[in-house]
Amino acid sequence: EAKKLMVLFNHLTKNLRKLNDYSILHDYRKNQVGGGIALIYKTSISLVPIPCPVRASTFEYIVATLKSVTGTKIMFLVVYRPGNMSTSFNSELDCLISELLMKCDCLVLAGD
Repeated sequence: EAKKLMVLFNHLTKNLRKLNDYSILHDYRKNQVGGGIALIYKTSISLVPIPCPVRASTFEYIVATLKSVTGTKIMFLVVYRPGNMSTSFNSELDCLISELLMKCDCLVLAGD
């Protein structure tokens, strides 16, 4: 099943790269089967990936930032939480969000 998903993900990312209007930030899984996490956005938006400030063991995430024309610093946080339940998920996510909110004016959170 994981192999089929990887093939599908690779197909989607190759086709997205052919579209001139879109870019992709992708963080591949290290030492695991599967595709990792990605943020797909319009190329006209100048997103800058930032290093992950918090080590999380219960979810994967990617963070990018942009500065709006009015100077507002906006961060985008994409989170993937695997199906296994962990009691430390809420505290890890709270720690990450708290850290990011100190560094931006607006935080957009998306996830699966």
